[in-house]
Amino acid sequence: MRYFQPNPAQARFINEIGRDGAFIVINAGGNGSGKTYGLIAILGAFIWPAIAAPCFSYPIFQNFPHPKKIWIVSNPGELGSTGAIQSSIDELWPKAKFTTSKNGRQYNSVFRSDTGWEIELKSTEQNITEFRGANVGIIAINEPIPEDTYRECLARLRRGGIMPGAMTSLDDEPWIVDGILDKHDGKDYRIIYGGVEDNCKDHTPGGTLAHDQIERILSKYPEDEQQARRTGKPLSLSGRVWKQFDYGIHILKDEVRPPEGSVVYQVIDPAAGKPFAMIYAYLNSGGDLTIFDEWPNYSFFGAKDPGLNVKGYLEVFKGKEVGFKVQTRIMDRHYGNNRHTPGSLTLRQEFSEPGLDLDFQNSYDIGDIDAEVKTGIIKVADYLAYNNTLPIDSVNHPRLTISPNCKNTIESISKWTWDTKSLLGSRTRAKDNHYKDFCDCVRYLVMSNPEIEVVRPWNNSGTTRHGVNNA
Repeated sequence: MRYFQPNPAQARFINEIGRDGAFIVINAGGNGSGKTYGLIAILGAFIWPAIAAPCFSYPIFQNFPHPKKIWIVSNPGELGSTGAIQSSIDELWPKAKFTTSKNGRQYNSVFRSDTGWEIELKSTEQNITEFRGANVGIIAINEPIPEDTYRECLARLRRGGIMPGAMTSLDDEPWIVDGILDKHDGKDYRIIYGGVEDNCKDHTPGGTLAHDQIERILSKYPEDEQQARRTGKPLSLSGRVWKQFDYGIHILKDEVRPPEGSVVYQVIDPAAGKPFAMIYAYLNSGGDLTIFDEWPNYSFFGAKDPGLNVKGYLEVFKGKEVGFKVQTRIMDRHYGNNRHTPGSLTLRQEFSEPGLDLDFQNSYDIGDIDAEVKTGIIKVADYLAYNNTLPIDSVNHPRLTISPNCKNTIESISKWTWDTKSLLGSRTRAKDNHYKDFCDCVRYLVMSNPEIEVVRPWNNSGTTRHGVNNA
């Protein structure tokens, strides 16, 4: 600890903890970037400030004002006797200055220092009740943890404290991206991304890994996962289905409504147990699509079933469809044609009943479901495409844009990812998660081949054809 020299990513992590007002500070480092080692060094500096390296000279390390109790929360593999946490403790902490006990575990799980600190290692597999009750000054998260565990940990800081974390966001616990990483504001949430090159001893002071070995290991992963492991950027950013989606290009600056003469589409993706996902889009005379409204207008992700029946959804439609007329309605063919009891009407049939009179056409069908999804993904990519080496103008521009009020659609398109496990198999699949519903709506929209019907005048020649006198 006395001679600890941080690599650049670890130094940024320490600086953010040392800056006034630190609360949740995360080093979202790539694998091999030294994030766990740096986290244990930071905890050691809190426990033994008198022997800590000069990089820990901040007041919060020298005089910690909160309870002198630390929880280190991680998965069992990291906590075990051969895991990264134990090996980092063995290397960094002064053995003569603390005692240990297993406390019923197969590894040392409780540490007591000669400076009055108590440190407990807690597994994500422990019952949630074991994360309740105590007042804790520092809760150190190592790798993504379940959301309910995170919320209980936050409550343990009620008497004041901080939550430093070190994690690589891959497929595990995808809530981390929305729940923590995307909340970065430089105040309560401080996120730094440490790449594995920050820990390369051939190029970086404080690095510990050989460059050739870094590249050798990373080369064994799929390309998208390589980027997440290399940079620490969440897989939801590096493994996106539509990487070309650009907030500055595909999202309009202001909200829009359908111009006069445009063709309006409504697309819904119904499901049980949650709100129907719904978008409205218009097509202009040049063949460009704009998604201008959606429902629900609150966060779809985690939303409960609103308890509406068919007539209740009709009222939602009426509230939306003011000032324009919908020419084409599209519904997911899978759910829309399902009968909830034998002999009952399908959802599409119920909407077409007298008094409702809404005719929904089926979403596209090409047989194989995986091929169906991928075909739609490719078609959406075509609509998003433009030449990014040239300025945007009347010729070079995407054919699909989105109004900024369509927040669920925007978040879904920007964060829907490939299932990395499928990348190693024979069939590549996009993840079936809460981002999929609105992405499905967009797929159904573009695969309907939107076009403006041109009304052609009938030239009445006055002659008789097939026995019909046109005069």
